[in-house]
Amino acid sequence: MTQGRFSKFQEYLLPALVLLVLAFFFFRNTQPQFPAHIHAWTQSDRYALAVGFMENGYDFFHPATLNLKPRYEAAIPLDDPQGITSVDFPIIEYLAALLMGIYGQPAPWIFRSLMLLIGLSGLFFWFRFLREAGVNYGLSLSGLLLAFTAPVFTYYLNGFIPSISAIAMSLAGLYFFARHLRNEKIKTLIIALIFLTLAALMRKPFVMGILAWAASFVFIFWKEKSKLRIVLPGFLTTLAVVGFYHVYNNFLSFTYGSLFISDLLPADTFSETIQLIRISWANWKLTYFSLPAWIAIGFAVSGLLFKGFGNKTNKVIGLMALLWLAASGLYLLAMARQFPAHDYYFLDSFFLPVMILLGLGLRLLSKIEKPFQWGILIIAFALNGWMLKQSYAIQKERNTFKSWDRTEITRRNFEGGARLLAEADVPSNAKILVLDAYTTNVPLLLLERKGYTVINTTPENLRQAMNWDFDFIAIQNRFLASDIRRNYPDITQKLHPIANNGKIGIFLKCENSKPLSYKELTLLDQQLVLLKGSTFKNQLPEYNSSCEGMVFEQAFLPLADTILHAGTKPEISLFFEAEIHSANLPKKLFLVMDASSDDGSKHYESFDLKPFFEADSTFGRPALMMQLPQNIEQELKLKAYLWNAGEQYLCIENLDFKLILYQNKIFPIPE
Repeated sequence: MTQGRFSKFQEYLLPALVLLVLAFFFFRNTQPQFPAHIHAWTQSDRYALAVGFMENGYDFFHPATLNLKPRYEAAIPLDDPQGITSVDFPIIEYLAALLMGIYGQPAPWIFRSLMLLIGLSGLFFWFRFLREAGVNYGLSLSGLLLAFTAPVFTYYLNGFIPSISAIAMSLAGLYFFARHLRNEKIKTLIIALIFLTLAALMRKPFVMGILAWAASFVFIFWKEKSKLRIVLPGFLTTLAVVGFYHVYNNFLSFTYGSLFISDLLPADTFSETIQLIRISWANWKLTYFSLPAWIAIGFAVSGLLFKGFGNKTNKVIGLMALLWLAASGLYLLAMARQFPAHDYYFLDSFFLPVMILLGLGLRLLSKIEKPFQWGILIIAFALNGWMLKQSYAIQKERNTFKSWDRTEITRRNFEGGARLLAEADVPSNAKILVLDAYTTNVPLLLLERKGYTVINTTPENLRQAMNWDFDFIAIQNRFLASDIRRNYPDITQKLHPIANNGKIGIFLKCENSKPLSYKELTLLDQQLVLLKGSTFKNQLPEYNSSCEGMVFEQAFLPLADTILHAGTKPEISLFFEAEIHSANLPKKLFLVMDASSDDGSKHYESFDLKPFFEADSTFGRPALMMQLPQNIEQELKLKAYLWNAGEQYLCIENLDFKLILYQNKIFPIPE
């Protein structure tokens, strides 16, 4: 291999190869996945925009999701809402829609792959920037690995939120602007400004980067008027383009409403601000960067305090990073209420200026005498190995099912919903009202219908929703009693069940002569019973004369301990209903499902029964269904039990426990 070819391999092919290998290692299992787990709400909204473009004939200037009721209403109520919404420049969602159109159908893996390709390209430009800034080859690779393994960046790298795309555009702009500072070519300046403009259009907070670039350039080159006459008009043009789209976005919001937050959300008081910042740091500090990354950043950046930035080129870049960092601090104050629950706000603000300061610090380390360079590289790559381990562990944990994650439970329940609607002959243009959605678009995407979603199932929200313009209603069996019937009892006289697959029920709004029971609403008595609770009577305490049911004062009440053989466990529902009296309000009472197999697969899920005990009542009537896991391929060892954590006195009456296979899913629609 010639020296020239080897140099090209080092500078271009090797970092690209490293990124591709890392991407395969980290994302091989999650690439085809529907938006799920952490911030599935936000990610599914972005995916819904791509699906919306496919459905509206690829009309770029009227972005829409499947949700017909915007979070922020239009100035004048719409007679025929189409789901159109204001949103930051949705070019990535549009490209994803075009690719999915070529493929022939919506597919999350296409969106994820596009995001991954853009994100990896941004990381490649980050590597090129480090080399342009004078960082030696080994530390440039180390800096590349540090950026990739920042857990919050890694998690969204093959996700759906625009922060990753905006970072990628900014990194490309950073590289080309650094080149322009060196060669002063108009071409590199124009390319840099195009990328910076795209970043600010995709995600509004990245305007901070443009302003920081402009201010630093003016400050450093104030006396060199010839340079200012070239660069300043470019920055002003960039800001004008971003401002023009902002005006158009406000027009969309005024005319159609918006599904996305556009207001500032500061704290009310200084003390509350400090508290929110502390919570944010406690929640995410090792998600923003892992501990070894913080160590590397601290060590590299500390050198800048003693050595400064160096020549004019690096002074522009360094001052820009500091100004961007200061602007990010103001952004933190302006959006203080969002930071504790939204880790990706760090990507919109502090991530890039911190990384740029890191890069300048690595440049100083590159200038240390050669005898010490090997030691620095050994330490750097050792820290990188630690970063890889930490980030991979966090990605694995983030993609693990948690029984409290109602968003993920909802996604799983609505899988197969479109097929159920088709079997029930629900028209493709029918509008669906989802009463326990937990997100704005996930159920509608999986039902493949437009409609409305109720996020918070308060009595008032449920009453109002029943008056909206919809054709059918969808409710999860799991939450029908706990979140719908319990909050709005009258609804049991307003629903006519037409289909149920064990996970969700489809209903018509219909005035019934009497309230329907949970079993009637879920069509449960028409299904195949695989296992009845009576099978376990010999495991239960003896009936007590002072209680018409059974007295239970132990920690665990076993309901099932059985094995389902491989190939015989299609979608099976665990049904539980009972009337429970207690001497005092139960502190902790759960229905638990514990499933495992010999291959090491495990699934643990619990349902809190305490909400069924209204206010200070000592009587509750829980009713619910839970779904057996579908991802366990071998024999399934199933245990189900009540967990009475406080070992309180319970009188359990009319206990009904079954394993149900839904076969008769469709009920005739009334004439």
